[in-house]
Amino acid sequence: MTKSVVNEFDSIVKEQFVLNLPEFSTKKIDDLKIGVAVSGGADSVSLLISLCHIFNSKKNPLNVITVNHFIRPEEETCGDVFFVKELCNSLKNEGFNLELKIIDLEKGEIENLAKKRKCGIEEAARFVRYSWFEKFICEKNLDCLCLAHNKNDQMETLLMRFLQGSSGEALSGIKQLREKYFRPLLVIEREEIEKYLNEQKIDWRTDKTNFDTNYLRNKIRHKLVPLLDEEFVGWKTALQNGVEKSSFDSEIIEKRRKKVEFIMEKNCVKIPLEEFDSLLFGEKVRELINAANLLGCDKRIPYGFLKDVINSAKKMEVKNSFCKKFLDVEIKIQNKNLFVKKADNSYTDVHFFAIIENEGNYDFPFGEMKVVRKDDFGTIFVNGKNVDSDFKFPFCVHNLRLNDEIENSEGKLKKIADIFSDWHVTEEDRALIPIFQELQTEEQQNICIIADFLGYKNWIVRK
Repeated sequence: MTKSVVNEFDSIVKEQFVLNLPEFSTKKIDDLKIGVAVSGGADSVSLLISLCHIFNSKKNPLNVITVNHFIRPEEETCGDVFFVKELCNSLKNEGFNLELKIIDLEKGEIENLAKKRKCGIEEAARFVRYSWFEKFICEKNLDCLCLAHNKNDQMETLLMRFLQGSSGEALSGIKQLREKYFRPLLVIEREEIEKYLNEQKIDWRTDKTNFDTNYLRNKIRHKLVPLLDEEFVGWKTALQNGVEKSSFDSEIIEKRRKKVEFIMEKNCVKIPLEEFDSLLFGEKVRELINAANLLGCDKRIPYGFLKDVINSAKKMEVKNSFCKKFLDVEIKIQNKNLFVKKADNSYTDVHFFAIIENEGNYDFPFGEMKVVRKDDFGTIFVNGKNVDSDFKFPFCVHNLRLNDEIENSEGKLKKIADIFSDWHVTEEDRALIPIFQELQTEEQQNICIIADFLGYKNWIVRK
């Protein structure tokens, strides 16, 4: 990478600010009050360096924040903070105007919060990190806080959301500007970022967990993306074009679709059932999601749950009253009205248990399960995919229970909770993963875990 390409990198980053100036509180780029979150990785280091080049006047300092979560080995996480501190000192010695704020969390703080909120470690860390970001934005009166998501992150996010069955706005990917969070590197690929740093002989830190393919994003990054690069030339362009077209379609649909008027009551949204029934199926899905978002329910709501609610609402025998819950969303029909409420529930409030005695289509919080009978056995399809194992009738389907175990390859029993920990399954996903239990034997053992539809593995006991 030549000096001119380094300049081109900086020019591309600067152009993103210029293009978004109408959204900021000033019309002059030199008047912007900029912050940047730096972890020590290549992406955030390149962003910091580029911002120093672009905003090198003495008028407003570049405000830098780094957060030490203490969720990795101390030598790694403290090493990252030390690296960021030394890098900022070096830049200050070169004459760049910047200020660094280091946030050291208490050891065990993230783990305790994860237990309290009944969520995964990564989600708890993100919650705390963004809480500090919000304080930092207010404290420094920033026009924007820059985050270092790049074009590769965008592609991975789109693939991940597609594989998770997302639709609508979720498939539009990471937003470059959302409120005061700005991502100027979304148009730059990771390869160019590393070239930019190597040309200037600038080092960066590497998080070892980025190579753990038990995480869905890492599995996509290290397994799926290389396959697509090798076998499907131009897939990134095709994906991006598809997303843009979907976004245009969503705009048209959103503008022209029939909507109902939300009636805000205490901690809930009320929709007259007669109005809800008049909507098309897709309109009903959007209205339920919009109502949940309006109440601040920020968890991904499975399509299978929404479909179950809509289909149940159509049945005359439940028109008088029913109530269904998923995580922090509660939807009920009562007195000819549909109510969407934010429930103060933990992930452990999601339970399902069913004994399957014959073939048919079954709705669960994780989606659809189809059972096709062959003599005394049932062939199972979860969300349209064959489970690759037959179960003798009757059998049971349930989510994780206390002390659930399953046989491993050595014929020994292992706790399913430990398996989920090995797979880095989030608390949200733990509640959705179906476990199949045989009922024909005296032991009535669990014989199958199906989790590939959420990006994890399957565990099938072969007899």
